[in-house]
Amino acid sequence: MVNMNLLAFLRYNEVIRKGEIRMYWLKKEDMPLILFDIEKGSYGDQSIHIRWMSEKTEDLPEMISDESSLEAWIQHRMIPRNRAFVEEILASQGLKYKDMEGLITICKGLSVNDVYWIVPEDFQGRFDDYNLYDNSFSEALSLVAFTGYSTTLKELSPSPEMTTNGMLPKAWRRLNDKLYLYKGGTNAELFSNAGLEPYSEFYAAQIAAELEISHVSYDLQKWKGILASVCENFTNKERSYVPVGTVLKKRSIKELVEKMKEIGCFSDFKNMILLDALINNEDRHYGNFGFLKDNSTNQYLSLAPLFDHGISLFSTMPERYIANGQWKTYQYEHRYSALGATHDELVSWFCDQTDARKLSRLSHFEFKKHERYNVSEERLKFLNTFIRNRALELIEVIQKGIKPKKENVERIEVNQEFLGFRYQFTGDRMQGGHCVILDQNNNRIKILNLTSSDLEKMDAVTFIEDYIENTLYPMQKTNGSKERTTSDPRQN
Repeated sequence: MVNMNLLAFLRYNEVIRKGEIRMYWLKKEDMPLILFDIEKGSYGDQSIHIRWMSEKTEDLPEMISDESSLEAWIQHRMIPRNRAFVEEILASQGLKYKDMEGLITICKGLSVNDVYWIVPEDFQGRFDDYNLYDNSFSEALSLVAFTGYSTTLKELSPSPEMTTNGMLPKAWRRLNDKLYLYKGGTNAELFSNAGLEPYSEFYAAQIAAELEISHVSYDLQKWKGILASVCENFTNKERSYVPVGTVLKKRSIKELVEKMKEIGCFSDFKNMILLDALINNEDRHYGNFGFLKDNSTNQYLSLAPLFDHGISLFSTMPERYIANGQWKTYQYEHRYSALGATHDELVSWFCDQTDARKLSRLSHFEFKKHERYNVSEERLKFLNTFIRNRALELIEVIQKGIKPKKENVERIEVNQEFLGFRYQFTGDRMQGGHCVILDQNNNRIKILNLTSSDLEKMDAVTFIEDYIENTLYPMQKTNGSKERTTSDPRQN
């Protein structure tokens, strides 16, 4: 009887020998991780077969465990069909969409997000000589990616354009030994209210800065007559960006929150929720926020600085809606976050009085104009007023969302410094307790006996810090006197 497995093995080696199937390495820098082949089917289809996988699974890209997940990872790494000028970009390289082997041959799967790449089995090159962080790439291809100007390039080489996602026209440029992303807006010839996305990136970063939220800073420039938001790349050979969607299985809000707490990023997560609610960001999907990862230890370091705020601050709203009041309807229709809940719901679930205090900084906020490029005076005036009023709305949302619930009572002991004072609290966070406030010399200057009625709108720690900030601290600044009493006058 003929051994069918043996025949299959012999057939496989025959097609390898004839070059019908090529073998490739997935590497992390110069570390081999997976040896696989790409087999072309009779109808133009392609399939991947893993021939060897490293036991160092912690070094693999997130979620890769078998052939199907490896193929999905490679497909996702290729330029997406909805990318602006995708056909022109591919044509300039002599490629077609989903030509997996062609894209690997030319761009080697290199990206400016991480340090993974894909090379033929017999390839002898080193990562240091090919990575996109240190080595030059085609300025001509960047121009094709940004403008759609079609041309066939004579020299084909790796480029970040082949592994960059997103719908809008964009291009990477190396200027003064730094990498910058130029990102345009929607085509004004196709939509009457188009092209405002770069302004939203520029203005949204100002709000993040005011609230001391980690973010990517943006400038506005024109390249080849096209306005673009411009930001510096925040990754390098030591530090990668990992989209949060690649580490979640269910992509639910519950799973997302658990992951943020596990990594120690919950505070940064709250900041993101707060910022998105302020600017009415509709595009915070699971691909445009994530973690910074140490490439040597594989440890997540923090939430990546926030970016991609082009679809916010009413960038897709016609300007006539400002004068006729339709902006209110527009805001209501666009009240949902891409995470699947309304912005107000997310704020009420996750933000607290600490975040409300941040919002109070925006009571007199005004956007700083760019020296050359700005939206109309009418739109900018509207945005200034909107942000101030929206901050007040969200403060109210937070206060309503943290009313005390007995099942959430938590007995705590706190010994904390705040604005030059020290307070010692013992009791229940939501039901009340006993607090002693001391000055810098450890003199007792205030005793607060808090009850649940004092904590209708905030927890005990927030109440105490609010009292220090708005009562004791101003008194100390204005006349240097310190209130000395051993009881709360409200209870006399």
